[in-house]
Amino acid sequence: MDRPCGGSFFACGAAGSAGNPFSHVRQRTLRGLIFCMCGSGPRYRVRQTAEAGVKVKKTIRMIGVDLDGTLLTKQKELTGACRAALEAAIRAGVEVVPVTGRPLAGVPAEVTGIPGIRYLITSNGANTYDLAEKKVVRKKHMPHALTRAVLNEVTGPDVIREIFIRGVGYHDERTQRMLEDRFCVAPPILAYINRSRRIVRDFEGLLADESAHVENISLMFPSGEARDLVYNRLRKLTDEDGVPLVQILLPWKTDLEITHIMADKWIALKGVADRLGIPAEEIMALGDGDNDRPMLRGAGYSVAMGNAPDFVKETADICTTDNDHDGAAAAILEALSWQEPDSGESMEALSWQEPDPGESMEAKTCMERSWGT
Repeated sequence: MDRPCGGSFFACGAAGSAGNPFSHVRQRTLRGLIFCMCGSGPRYRVRQTAEAGVKVKKTIRMIGVDLDGTLLTKQKELTGACRAALEAAIRAGVEVVPVTGRPLAGVPAEVTGIPGIRYLITSNGANTYDLAEKKVVRKKHMPHALTRAVLNEVTGPDVIREIFIRGVGYHDERTQRMLEDRFCVAPPILAYINRSRRIVRDFEGLLADESAHVENISLMFPSGEARDLVYNRLRKLTDEDGVPLVQILLPWKTDLEITHIMADKWIALKGVADRLGIPAEEIMALGDGDNDRPMLRGAGYSVAMGNAPDFVKETADICTTDNDHDGAAAAILEALSWQEPDSGESMEALSWQEPDPGESMEAKTCMERSWGT
């Protein structure tokens, strides 16, 4: 699903000016509109401008940013450029909110440890944490009866099943071996899995605790065809009025993730914004996956990564470069350049430095905490 977007932050048109950090950026204007173009033609929503050729200078007071495939590289690392961009946004008074499909135990401390990051949304919107108060401020979990109904639709010994409770993923020993076989060629992913999962004999022992509601169910299939069969069955899980009971996400061509119908990245992000009095039009969202589309649609300004599939790019206002080339940092710094210079901070101050050669950038997870979920 890695389909790089042609060009960079804006695409197609005349080259930028010399000395501009976005000198490789290309634009095309038509009747007062700026198009984000990729490859053969315009594919994304357009932004109206005050006059032809002038970019809209949106006010950005909140940034909701996905982790895997967006802020983190393929090696699951936070680069110096991306960290510096987040720090610059925080210094400018922007509320930065990581919004991830990962459980709490799998979120890198390099992200949550950045001073000024207070809120964290995990498990595709199932949990919202206040890191300063060390508490859950919003949760949308699946009751056990619904969890069992989902798992009952998944048959076959070659399906990987995991459930996530209280910020940790659980699976059995057979699943652990299957995951090791599947990701043996991707050590960073396997390391993340081993940090954020626990092995149990079966799920019933967990589901016997009625207070331990399920945040997320992850399913990995041997083929896309097998996944689609289960997907179509799960779509039939509705209430008596035909309203769906679960969100069904497509993180990969052979995988499914299932959450409560109200566990949604945009609903969770909007909830944080409402707490802080920030309107939707002043929210910037960045993402690359199916689970990011709700916040890309809902935010006032949305950015799809260059490594995102086309159906995600079509949801966003703008396409930036991929996650291995600091596309998120480029998009954030561009948005910051639009803001009123009331802080006196120049764009030069938004530059970043490489870490010292001896400084480790290895991913570390959040410290184990009791959040009362």
